[in-house]
Amino acid sequence: MLARNDRLMPKCDDFFVEGDGRVHVTFAVQTKQIEGRPQAAREENRMPDCKNYGGITRDELNLLRGDLKREGITIPEGDQVSFSGPQGIQLEATYDENKQTLRVCIIKKPFFIPESMIWQFIDAGVEPYEGP
Repeated sequence: MLARNDRLMPKCDDFFVEGDGRVHVTFAVQTKQIEGRPQAAREENRMPDCKNYGGITRDELNLLRGDLKREGITIPEGDQVSFSGPQGIQLEATYDENKQTLRVCIIKKPFFIPESMIWQFIDAGVEPYEGP
C-alpha cells in the first residue's frame, strides 16, 4: 500500500484496474493565478524562441558550419535550413547575406533541457564570428 502525502501527491479523480493488473489513474489539473499576475504577464517573461546574430559574412558562416560539424552537428547547405542537435533538439537557421545576419530558432526541445542552456551553447558557437 502506498503512503499518501497531500503536499506531494494530488488526489486522484478516477482510477481503474485492468485485468492484467495495470492501473490507470486520472488527476484534475488546477491552475492558479500567481500573486495577482494574469497568465499573459507570466508568458511574456518566456525566453525567445529565436535569436538574431549580426555581422556574419558568408566565409564566417562556412567556418561556423565546419565547427559544428566537428561537434557532430551537420548543417545542410543553403541559407534557410532545418537541422537537429543533440538530445533531439530541432533548430532552424536563416542567413541573409545582404544584411549579414543569422537567425536561429528553437523548433523543438525535450522538456528537461531549458532554452537558456540551448542559447548558451548557440551563443558560444556564434560569438567568434559575430561582427561589431
